[in-house]
Amino acid sequence: RARKVSTIDFSPESDPTPDFIDAVNRYVEENQIDCVLAADVASKLLLYNFKSRLKGAAGFPISPNATINLFNDKYQFNKFLLANELPAPKSLLIDSKDGVFADEIRALPFPVVAKPLDLEARMGFFKADTFDHLVDHIFGNTEYSDPPKLVQKFEPGLDGGCSVLARDGEILAWAQQCYALDGTIRFYRDDVLLEIVRKIVRLAEFSGDANFDVRIDENFKLRTIIECNPRFWFSIPAAMVHGINFVKAGIDLAMGAGLECDLQSGYREGTYFPLRAAVKFSARRLLGKKFSPERENLLELRREVADVIPFMYTYFQKLLGRR
Repeated sequence: RARKVSTIDFSPESDPTPDFIDAVNRYVEENQIDCVLAADVASKLLLYNFKSRLKGAAGFPISPNATINLFNDKYQFNKFLLANELPAPKSLLIDSKDGVFADEIRALPFPVVAKPLDLEARMGFFKADTFDHLVDHIFGNTEYSDPPKLVQKFEPGLDGGCSVLARDGEILAWAQQCYALDGTIRFYRDDVLLEIVRKIVRLAEFSGDANFDVRIDENFKLRTIIECNPRFWFSIPAAMVHGINFVKAGIDLAMGAGLECDLQSGYREGTYFPLRAAVKFSARRLLGKKFSPERENLLELRREVADVIPFMYTYFQKLLGRR
């Protein structure tokens, strides 16, 4: 559970200043912190730049900034996939408003998806059914309409993901999940997807945590890899219920734990019920339908509800217009 939340302002575009590093080390000492980790991309870039100057605490496994930026930039990551003959949708870059009229954009098979290069949680995601629909969006002067924009062929299917913890290009723990239309998260196994993600991680010599967004069919088979989030992702609590505690495993690695134990051994397939789905399906069970959360799922939901500090912090950050 969260014991304390504090903030120290920093600029993600610059190297950490000596004063910032001193403030972090002082905070580590005062709060008896064992390991420092980064939850988002901006703080990862910062942490990599001063990890070697941490005092009294280990640093969570992390990749060089060039690798983080490659994975986080949707266009560059798509080019990386295609260059290595990995499954990815045809994607083009619109770097100015007039760029939407390029012949190669017109030639794309519609519908297409347009999105910013480095935002998350579907922010700025736009599905254009026709070329004129795309032009209207680019010239719409809305919050996320301005280029640069990645435009790629829309892939049908379900949203899925392959989450990993890796060190020096080797995956040590993984989970695969599908975000079902009924609001549940289905954990499954697809060895084809796993081998593709292993190749990506190996080629980039990736270290740390990441979630690869994919599109799958109704049989949980891979259609294509969409993008990568080289940071923590929202289904981490669900993965804990299904046997993979990515955060604890990374902290253990940072603090010198060996690999005598198999980090993957506890993984199990099955269905996780986020809070809204848990309420809905538990009500259905009262009406005689047996498909509802298991005990481990309900215990994890109780922990999430009881640990309100991160929830309140996130809520007020959004209220203040911060990302």
